Amino acid sequence: MLRCAVLRARSLQTHVERASTARALASSAASSQKSEDEDSLRKAAEARAAKKVYAGSSPLFSWTEVDISDADKHIPRWQNAVFVVVVGSFLAWFGNKLVTSELRRREKIEKERTALERRARDAIRAHMGTSAPLEFAHDDAFEGLTPDEIDALVASEREKDWSAPGVTTRREG
Repeated sequence: MLRCAVLRARSLQTHVERASTARALASSAASSQKSEDEDSLRKAAEARAAKKVYAGSSPLFSWTEVDISDADKHIPRWQNAVFVVVVGSFLAWFGNKLVTSELRRREKIEKERTALERRARDAIRAHMGTSAPLEFAHDDAFEGLTPDEIDALVASEREKDWSAPGVTTRREG
């Protein structure tokens, strides 16, 4: 798309150069015959050529016009610095929001996980001294844990109770 705009700008420049060359030849040949009619024709041709350049240069922004007369204008360093500072501060603020929300989410998940494991460990400890099957009054202490995680918790609690001096537990088998 940019290439098309450059090609059209070059063709416009060629048309302008041809028109200025023709005008120079006409003025040298017959400087007295220069009339307002030729000027209006030249201006109309330049307007048509410029319209062709601007018409297809950007289909998304066809209503905009590009001022090619200020193509050599440079942006001052302070304007570049202000732009970089504004964009950098916006990105820093947005990044900070993303990081803090992710950290809060992870912290919340970890707290829920530790509370769940604590309830499950308490249920296992309460049941270790009795021969009755595990029963829960209101809610399941193992809710949210996979069977492998439950087995691992029970095994770790049994190891703790077996290794504790003076603790007797019922052995099955």
